[in-house]
Amino acid sequence: MFGELPSALQNCKRLIILDLSENHFSGSVPAWMGDKLSRLEVLRLRSNKLDGHIPHKICALQYLQNLDLAHNNISGAIPKCFSNFSAMVTKAKISDYLASFGFGDEQLHPSASLVLKGRQDEYSSTLGLVTSLDLSANSITGEIPKELGTLTGLLSLNLSWNLLIGNIPDNIGNMESMESIDFSMNQLHGGIPSCFSNLMSYNNLTGQIPTSTQLQSFENSSYMANHLCGPPVSKYCITKGVPTDGGDSEGSIGGIHTIKSWIILVLCIESEREALLKLKKDLIDPSNRLSSWVEEGDCCEWNGVFCNNLTGHVTQLHLDASPFSTPDDDAPFFELEASHRPNLGGTINPSLLRLKHLDSLDLSNNNFSSIQIPDFFGLLGSLTYLNLSHALFHGAIPHNLGNLSKLHYLDLGGNTLMHGAKSLQWVSRLSSLQYLDLSHADLHRASDWLQVTFSLPSLLELHLSDCGLAADPSPISVHSTKSLAVLDLSGNYLSSIPMSIFSFNGLVSIDLSTNSLEGPIPDYLGNMSFLEVVDLSSNSFNSSIPNSLYSLHHLQSLSLGGNYFQGEISSDIGNLSSLIHLDLSDNMLEGRLPISLENLCKLKEMDLFSNEIDQDVSEFLQRLSRCSLDCLEFLNMADNQLSGHLTDQLGKLKI
Repeated sequence: MFGELPSALQNCKRLIILDLSENHFSGSVPAWMGDKLSRLEVLRLRSNKLDGHIPHKICALQYLQNLDLAHNNISGAIPKCFSNFSAMVTKAKISDYLASFGFGDEQLHPSASLVLKGRQDEYSSTLGLVTSLDLSANSITGEIPKELGTLTGLLSLNLSWNLLIGNIPDNIGNMESMESIDFSMNQLHGGIPSCFSNLMSYNNLTGQIPTSTQLQSFENSSYMANHLCGPPVSKYCITKGVPTDGGDSEGSIGGIHTIKSWIILVLCIESEREALLKLKKDLIDPSNRLSSWVEEGDCCEWNGVFCNNLTGHVTQLHLDASPFSTPDDDAPFFELEASHRPNLGGTINPSLLRLKHLDSLDLSNNNFSSIQIPDFFGLLGSLTYLNLSHALFHGAIPHNLGNLSKLHYLDLGGNTLMHGAKSLQWVSRLSSLQYLDLSHADLHRASDWLQVTFSLPSLLELHLSDCGLAADPSPISVHSTKSLAVLDLSGNYLSSIPMSIFSFNGLVSIDLSTNSLEGPIPDYLGNMSFLEVVDLSSNSFNSSIPNSLYSLHHLQSLSLGGNYFQGEISSDIGNLSSLIHLDLSDNMLEGRLPISLENLCKLKEMDLFSNEIDQDVSEFLQRLSRCSLDCLEFLNMADNQLSGHLTDQLGKLKI
């Protein structure tokens, strides 16, 4: 799944577990989660493409026991209000937990998949006993807030692979329930607080205490009631330098899985690590973004690399240079540095083909201006997600991309690509495709563009802006997909709206701006009742605005600017009660604005620039006075025939 997190989730007010991990969601973590999903106990958004800061309103989730935002592009500081997560302060009791869900003894337990100590496991009957906070592999800056130390019921805390600075707060050592803690790969300095010793005593740890570490600086009492040997405890190890054999049990401090885990170790496949190192060798990396890609490193911990938590196979490679949210001027240096990372370039090594389990590849927003899209990309048969947008690729689109039959998402937009062939038949083989963006590719010779793209059975979004498209000359009827929700054909040479479009009954957004459309708007458009966004701006429509448009009750944005629309604005415009954005600028509209404008209570932006509206300005403002003045943020009435004096009502605007 892709796009922003769906706002419709706000209606799920009884939701307790929300897991949208390992998708391609973008945008920021919505603030409304803290307001609307107040009963959440598990929130997992890991392994997406979320950015921006963590909203403070999320701290209102007082029942939250498990928060996982790992492996995103989140920036900014850790909110101090995390101390409000009261469910992470005290250890949960299983009886209280089950009662909170309303489950009896004979009913099923709710379950969730959690990543703890580097492993992903399913928790069911014990879910209520687990509390975790994972913000790893982001671009979080600032210091670790001491307020985290108040979360004394927390079992697992992972802040690794960020840009954190400063000292480790002393009170972290008071979190005596802690089983796993990872602060590695940050910019922290100073020593390990002595109070960390509180996290180790009274357990069943075995083996030799690792040498040449700050663990030797702790007092002997820090290790009491365990079965450890070697300094600083007085007990010598039976075999010098060899830890007592603890096997793979949770009681082995020398193994991977320990009750008190200090090091998280997940190994990748050796052959796949070598393939990635070959890839790095051929890339130009001016900002050293791939500095974590080293010979002896675990590639599952490398920047941009995501592995299967159970098999260790590389499944996702996200080397996109998506811009980070713009930091404040007084932001820490590391946050400023992260927001200006130069792009990758060079060539792409065919060693990628050795990543047999790769299902997601993102190279967007880079600088591959010296190469074409490699032909061997068509051999990456496991891909479900391929994003090469705005990466400055040039030349021909390899038709063997049509072999990627598992693809759900293909974005080649924003490059300088050509399609010399007269057919787009290679696209027709992508029957699982849900998202297709070929914007800015030269498709003017592909005469079957409409038949091919409109017939993809699973397509949800289609973006073909600035492709040199003209109206399809073929009279052959098209068996249009019934799933299409977003259609962007802007910036082309269409002289009429293709009739096939009107069969997309579920269309939510349509952009036909900057074409050569003329005559009246077809009334069929008014039958597409789910439309929320309509953009027909910068065309040559030369009639009155049809009343059929005013029957689109879900419409939130209507852009008709830059045409030759004539006549008065109908009073039926008051039916568009959901409208937020209205652009009727640069037309030939005349007369007075209808009284029904006062029904547009959600209107934030209205542009009527350069028309022939003849009205007293006080009367015009009166039209808006009932409720829209409370919301309106942008108003442009320049270059009209307004008269009269400005009134105090103008001061009510939020402009």
